[in-house]
Amino acid sequence: MVGRFKTATAVVLLVVHLCVLSTQAVQIVSRSGWGARAPSSKRQYISGPVPYVVIHHTTGPTCTGETCKRMVRGFQNYHMNTREFHLGFAILLLFNLEIKLINVSFLVWFRTLNFERCVSSAEKWSDIGYSFLVGNDGKIYEGRGWGVVGAHAKGVNSRSVGIAFIGDFTKSQPSSAAISSARNLIEEGVKRGKISKNYRIRGHRDVNSTTCPGARLYAIIKQWPKYGR
Repeated sequence: MVGRFKTATAVVLLVVHLCVLSTQAVQIVSRSGWGARAPSSKRQYISGPVPYVVIHHTTGPTCTGETCKRMVRGFQNYHMNTREFHLGFAILLLFNLEIKLINVSFLVWFRTLNFERCVSSAEKWSDIGYSFLVGNDGKIYEGRGWGVVGAHAKGVNSRSVGIAFIGDFTKSQPSSAAISSARNLIEEGVKRGKISKNYRIRGHRDVNSTTCPGARLYAIIKQWPKYGR
């Protein structure tokens, strides 16, 4: 009986290990843990540590737990399926915390609308654009992961890790748990040799024309010791 109990425990621990990559500092939900699709093309890898960490926000609502997994799957589907314009526009909506896209054949504009996209490119991508994403409960989600070229900040994708806070941080700020996890993730990257010891933090707006990562989050990262344009 004791032997069977030990075997069952080992199986449970193995399953947990496959779904959550644990380190002393952070817990990273693996791609399989949140149900990622396989990339549509061969990955491009980065040799050596990168000099930059670019901070983003996804816009939209914040999330915790299982809701984050659904949202991350939605971000991936959006990046892979619909990073293109259909006759000019595609509208991204949220129904019951599921991200869905409505393609439209035409729009009539009566006034200028401030329709911000944190990511400015308008083409399909081979995978979710970010390296990692952070939920408001502090849990980290593996995007493209360490050592893989992302699609989050034009011009520096091959020289950076892109970390996206899930939510809109224009008028509100991320939780202390999310902020701590992001900083711990960066230090973990340094320990693994994926991020340079002399790295610099940048907001998405520092490298591309956008308001990302939102005014409140941007104000926070500007106080971090490694921030620098």
